Order: sequence, then structure tokens, then C-alpha cells
Amino acid sequence: MRAALSALTNIAVAVGYGLLLAAAMLVAGRSVNWRSGLVWGGALYLAVVLAPAIGLQPVPPGVETGELAGRQVWWIATALCTAGGLAMMLLPRGKTRLYWALAGVALIVAPQLIGAPVGAPEGTAPPDLRRHFAWMVLLTTLPPFLLTGILLGALLARNRQAA
Repeated sequence: MRAALSALTNIAVAVGYGLLLAAAMLVAGRSVNWRSGLVWGGALYLAVVLAPAIGLQPVPPGVETGELAGRQVWWIATALCTAGGLAMMLLPRGKTRLYWALAGVALIVAPQLIGAPVGAPEGTAPPDLRRHFAWMVLLTTLPPFLLTGILLGALLARNRQAA
């Protein structure tokens, strides 16, 4: 039962991220294809997985590293700041592009400078297991984000050609 609920939750989260990614691609107003979709998927991965993991390492179930509410707020703020910063760096065109890019870098770095509210890891998992778990989370979540971007880019390109 637990595995089935975990799978269902993962699918729901993936669909949610896919919808957010599709909305961002459409709002950006740029032409898309599978290659640009790959970049969009990578940007989503950076925003919601990699950037938060810099300050808030993924931990196995049963390991606590601080107050949950504080960690959640920091994670959301980091994901939003990273997504906004990437948009500021990559989307503007024209003479002010450099200024937007610098502001984007500052926005991405800000949550990392503030730091995540973490404490000493509490739980029975040894440090080697926690480190292995963190690497596995980071490595196994990358392909689905990239594949989502590729598929969305291809579908949106096909939809625009048909219209």
C-alpha cells in the first residue's frame, strides 16, 4: 500500500511540475521544440531540486534536520527565487539584458546566503547512508525533469505547427 501511494504521489507531483513547466513555456512566448524543452526541463530541475539541495540536503525518511515549517518555507522561497532568477537571466532581450542577468544571479544567490534552517541530523541513519541517499535523489530526479521538458517542447511545437 505504501509503495502504491508513493507512486501515486510521485505521478501527481510530476504532472503538477509538467503543468507549471508548460505554463512557463507558453507565457515566455518563445518558440519551443524538443531541444529548448530540454533546457526548460533542466531549468526546472535547477529550480526545484538542485538549488534547494545546496542548502537543504535530501535526507532519508526518519531523519530530521530542523523544524519542518521553516524548511518548507525556505525550500519554496529558494525554488521561486531560482526560477525567477533564471527567468531574469535567460528571457530578457535588448540593452538591459546584462542588468537583468545580474539581478537574476543576485536573486538565485540570496536564499543560499540566508541559509536553510537546519539543525544537526536526528535519526538512526549513518552519515554514509544519508550522503548516498542525497546523491541518489539528485541523480534519479534529473532524467524525469529533462524528459518532461523534451516531451512538452515537442508537443507544444507540434501543436503550434498544427494551428
